[in-house]
Amino acid sequence: MTIAVPSYLLCRVLRSATLLIAITLFAALFSVGQTFTVLHTFTGGTDGALGTGIIHGKGALYGTTGYGGDPNCNSDFNPTGCGTIFKINAAGKETIIHSFTGSPDGQDPNGSLLIDGNDLYGTTFEGGAGYGIVFELDGQGQRIAQYDFAGEPDAGYPTSALVPAGPGVFYGAGYFGGAQNDGAIFKLTFNSGGTGTDEILHSFTGAPSDGANPDFPIIVQSGVMFGSTVYGGSGACNNGFAQGCGTVYKLTASSETVLYNFSGPDGEYPTMLIGDPTGGFFGLTSAGGASGNGTVFSLKQNGTFTSLYSFSGSSDGSSPDGLAQDLSGNLFGVAAVGGLNNAGTIFELSPNGQGGWSEKTLYSFTGAADGSGPQPSFVLDERDHLIYGATITGGDTTCNAPYGCGTVFELSY
Repeated sequence: MTIAVPSYLLCRVLRSATLLIAITLFAALFSVGQTFTVLHTFTGGTDGALGTGIIHGKGALYGTTGYGGDPNCNSDFNPTGCGTIFKINAAGKETIIHSFTGSPDGQDPNGSLLIDGNDLYGTTFEGGAGYGIVFELDGQGQRIAQYDFAGEPDAGYPTSALVPAGPGVFYGAGYFGGAQNDGAIFKLTFNSGGTGTDEILHSFTGAPSDGANPDFPIIVQSGVMFGSTVYGGSGACNNGFAQGCGTVYKLTASSETVLYNFSGPDGEYPTMLIGDPTGGFFGLTSAGGASGNGTVFSLKQNGTFTSLYSFSGSSDGSSPDGLAQDLSGNLFGVAAVGGLNNAGTIFELSPNGQGGWSEKTLYSFTGAADGSGPQPSFVLDERDHLIYGATITGGDTTCNAPYGCGTVFELSY
């Protein structure tokens, strides 16, 4: 049995893991030039701490924090609280929609929220019966439905966003759980009574023949699922927690296959995977590449792999874990660390017209009032050239001293 610690837990004060979506919001705030604005600074109290995800819905930003909220939950730790769901309106006002209590409703919300009508769907890494939950809340934060994971051989400790598969039906991934506790892909169905049932579609078996520990959202194309696992595969990486450099997998109704095995020079520990217009994928690795600081890559469904960019770990950043593409073919992303102040960056990668790609750092976080450790779930407003996101630390450094409890930000580019 392989027991692997999630990458965001290994360096919790620097990063977490969680959706990329194009929206139009707060467009009147800026017209030209590049401007960075902090929309909210988390205090570690009832407003939350350690932001983990941002999406757009109904004219506002919605997101999650891994800590903060109910001070009676997680009271032995600093910051206290088991996490929140929040909303920030166009005026920049934050409202808490829900504060998690650990039991029975979960702890440490992960992955991006889904919004369907007035209802919110998501996951928590812990809490419930102990192995995390999938939840449905109404617009006032009241629970409508919940499923509690049971852990091995059921899925456990979900970290990735849910993928809708029909009314009340979702696909998702458990970082642990499955037949060998190396993680699992599940299908969850909520029933009219507010409970749910899940079906394990695949249990990962780990190195060397399979991946282990899926940590980012699944992509569904024509009924076929694709995704990445942080560990496992045939690569020779061994970080002391798990073997293998990670994989990209393909899951059909009948079988799971490894589409690509990472080996180190091509990247280690894949994070975000997104679809490209040709039916292939763009993706990131948090380590490996020419300097060991992570890569951006392209992968076709036939397994053809191309390395597009290797991070140096200096001004361009290190450990990339969030990615989106605009309609012009440019890639935008965040790096959890590195940059001018080793607090993370926002970057753009563009085709250079000569068959290669050019990287531009749009913003280097300072780790002070602007935040540190930008999270993979950010919002790209292509029309108005705005990026919205959250940082897990920085901001008010008296909270969770000396690290800070994170921020919500806006960048014009």
